[in-house]
Amino acid sequence: MSPSPPCPRSPSVPQAPSVPKLPARWRPRVPPAGAQPPLLMLDPPWTPLFKEQKVILTCAPPNERVPTLWNINGRTREGTSRLQFTPSSTGRYSFQCWRSWSEPSPPLKLSISDDWWVLQAPVQPVLEGDELVLRCRSRWDLRPSSVSFFRNGELLRGPGGQEDTLLLAPAQRHHGGRYHCTGRGYWSRFETKPNEVVVHELFSVPELSVEGSREPPEGSNLTLVCVTRSSPLRPPVTLQHLFYQDGVVVGGPQGSPRHQLQVLALRDSGSYACEARAEAAKVQKRSNPVTITVRRVPVAGVALAAQPPRGAGGPRVRAGSELPCGGGARGPLFSPGTGRVRTSPWPRDPATSCRRRGRRTVATTCAGPPTASPRPTAPSCRSPSWVSTVLGGGGHSQVPR
Repeated sequence: MSPSPPCPRSPSVPQAPSVPKLPARWRPRVPPAGAQPPLLMLDPPWTPLFKEQKVILTCAPPNERVPTLWNINGRTREGTSRLQFTPSSTGRYSFQCWRSWSEPSPPLKLSISDDWWVLQAPVQPVLEGDELVLRCRSRWDLRPSSVSFFRNGELLRGPGGQEDTLLLAPAQRHHGGRYHCTGRGYWSRFETKPNEVVVHELFSVPELSVEGSREPPEGSNLTLVCVTRSSPLRPPVTLQHLFYQDGVVVGGPQGSPRHQLQVLALRDSGSYACEARAEAAKVQKRSNPVTITVRRVPVAGVALAAQPPRGAGGPRVRAGSELPCGGGARGPLFSPGTGRVRTSPWPRDPATSCRRRGRRTVATTCAGPPTASPRPTAPSCRSPSWVSTVLGGGGHSQVPR
């Protein structure tokens, strides 16, 4: 009997990288509502720094000396909320901290250089509305002269004097880019390596959300919501909201991101947008426009009954007098006999209004030929061409009698 072939080996399954197990008191739990992760701060607050330059890390709030877990380039160590660190090599460093039963802080990125001159930028993330300060610095803190600042290779300022600091305030998204500086040191001229600066958005561009149809019927209500998202790099800021119709403010400024349009009429149709403002940071952003079209509700079943006084030769009415009228559309528009039509001499159209209880109006028009009379009178309201016009919400409907 021939030997049976060996069983094939099962393919190896790649294992997920092991995650270091944190002590029980460091394991994150669901934070209470509104809780924020700790803020990690660095002193001096610049990047890049120089090799062997001492830095102090603080897991805020700084006045609390509580047990803190630190993560430096993936290695954890326990300590207090204040940590002194001296980088021994060049490159990039990443820092995070944990408080007991808290979420980790946002990571802080720090570059270490061994050049003689560097362009320093804030180590904390720069957001819209912040003051963006850039510095041209030497290893031994020498003051340069004839300093020039460049962004993406284009000259921003200089050369001139000993101004080794550039201030851009308030910071905007387009201020991001690759910065470097040139100048004259103690011995010779210098040019720093580029430093990449990113300006993050403080909050997103608003989006105008419509709760309901964008073609609502007249008489209905509609709610507009100005939706924004705050940056995760900083606690949410207080925003003021404004609402526009065809470029004109119709709501706000207000803290609530919601605006309600009540009892819509045809005139409420138009292009709507919203704007969010962070007053303290001097940042404001407007949404793209949204078109809302209010649909007219047709009026059916309108009837108009004129009640002219009877005289010789049939019903007649004197030009300029008032004529009792009544009618209804899905019920009376006004009580019979309470409306009034003011006539006018032929051939001018006697189009006037019968007022209804409320906001709706009925207008009448006599368009038929005049009745024979020794003097001008209004045409007979019994003419087949008598029509009624129902006005409401900015529109009208004409219905034959």
